[in-house]
Amino acid sequence: MNDCGRCHRAIGEETAVYANKQLFHPTHLQCTRCSYRIEPDTKYFVYGGQIICRRCYLQHSAPKCYGCTQGIDGELVTAIGQTWHPACFKCVGCTEVLSDEWLLDTTGPMHRHCYWGQINDCQMTNAGPL
Repeated sequence: MNDCGRCHRAIGEETAVYANKQLFHPTHLQCTRCSYRIEPDTKYFVYGGQIICRRCYLQHSAPKCYGCTQGIDGELVTAIGQTWHPACFKCVGCTEVLSDEWLLDTTGPMHRHCYWGQINDCQMTNAGPL
């Protein structure tokens, strides 16, 4: 027989939940930070050897998005020494989401066409075309 990772009592013939290399009674799988009951089919995280719920992970442990400052628990973009949600990595010129091809301006990342359009606009200002 196996013991529950929370109450340390035997898990008999009943259904058990396996998480973080331990078995739990189905009602005993909880976040170690906030005690939120984690349902067997709910996403959870193991951080520092502790089981934590998605909310606690996003608030306390997840990498933070440079664009929106929220935690990231899925796909992310690493650029300019920062992490971003893919939807938050946007052109500072047109605010559209950036793909693989972009340039870094002093104000932030830009689409190529926004960057070169900005350069051309600067060249046309005051002195006329070069």
